[in-house]
Amino acid sequence: MESTPGRVYFASNRPCLSVPFVAEPSDHREDYLNTRAYEALYIVPANLDDEAVGKNVEKYKKFIEEHGGTVEKAEKWDKRKLSYPIKGHSEGNYCLLQFSAPAKVPAELSRLFRINDEVVRGRIYLREE
Repeated sequence: MESTPGRVYFASNRPCLSVPFVAEPSDHREDYLNTRAYEALYIVPANLDDEAVGKNVEKYKKFIEEHGGTVEKAEKWDKRKLSYPIKGHSEGNYCLLQFSAPAKVPAELSRLFRINDEVVRGRIYLREE
């Protein structure tokens, strides 16, 4: 059996990539053309003070801007009671981000919401313009 560069064949003869996936540098013009408007609404625990919530909002705002997006609005809403407990929390601070970015940014932002312990729940919606 002849081997193809970058592939390893196991006993089942199905190819498996032997190199980890590395993203190619993107063409900024292409990202600009594929930019869409999004709205991210997420909840942080109520026990965080205003300064910690502000840092959290700034962290995600910086992430969006570093990955080719622009943030139109980033704000902290007030503390509200949740309609049902989420991860043991009955209250939370709501935060809103309205931004425009390429499609890869909201996907990664959603992943960050899921793995971050400071985010109780996070959702990203496509905005109509």
